[in-house]
Amino acid sequence: MRTIQLLAAKGENMRNIWIILIFIVFLAGCASHHEKTNNEQKYVEITLKDNFYHFNGDVVSKGNEEQLVNLLSKKNIKKILTHDFTMGDLLEISSALNGKGYSFFFLNEKNEIKQINFL
Repeated sequence: MRTIQLLAAKGENMRNIWIILIFIVFLAGCASHHEKTNNEQKYVEITLKDNFYHFNGDVVSKGNEEQLVNLLSKKNIKKILTHDFTMGDLLEISSALNGKGYSFFFLNEKNEIKQINFL
């Protein structure tokens, strides 16, 4: 009788270990999926032409960065791919978007997307 009780207790411990292992694998999968979706967030390309910011069919006049922030917020866009920006333009838009979680990127000569880091 004692042997049966020991085997039953051992089986229950093994079952608990399997449940814990399955739970750990599930959590690791959830964390991996969350990281993947953050990295796959789309970029919006903003161009500056004739004192107007152009992106996704929207046009905002230069100097009206608050409207630009509102449009980007509505579309939940945090990654900005700059195109044909001078350093002054880049500093102007980055100061308007500063502290709001936006990241700026550019295409290098090899057509690779690189992040712009402001120190």
